[in-house]
Amino acid sequence: IIAGNSFSAKIISVYSPSGGSGKTTIALAIAGMLAKMGHKVLYFNLEKFNSSACYMDVTGAEGLSDIFLKVKNNTQNLSFEIMKRLLVDKSGVQYFAAAESAMEFSEMSNEEMATLMEELTNISELDYLIVDLPAEFDRGMTEIFKLSQNILFVSGAVPVQWTS
Repeated sequence: IIAGNSFSAKIISVYSPSGGSGKTTIALAIAGMLAKMGHKVLYFNLEKFNSSACYMDVTGAEGLSDIFLKVKNNTQNLSFEIMKRLLVDKSGVQYFAAAESAMEFSEMSNEEMATLMEELTNISELDYLIVDLPAEFDRGMTEIFKLSQNILFVSGAVPVQWTS
């Protein structure tokens, strides 16, 4: 059973156990479609080897590396620090520049990732948080699934959706 969150933004997680399945393209298409419909959308890529730069301009921007550090240091006004690092693409989708190193994801505890997810879903007026998940499956992924209202599982060429 997938339990929904109590936060303001709806979380849609996109997952595939294999690379190259089109998961990032699908996640970005969903984010773009929701933004085009007038919703405030944040695309959140948790892949260690992030391909978002193929779709979005992230040059010179502070991003996930800095946000991860702020979470680890229990920075005051974390929401404000996160919002300062939001980028917006031409479709209106908000996003972050990728982490500088894949190792940074491993250094985040499940509790720290839960804190970050809570802060993200409480960003003012955010309607949707689209989470692009990595192919590796671990305990932290289970926690993100529990927070999600929708999980899109991309298997080969046909996506399957579960809704709570």
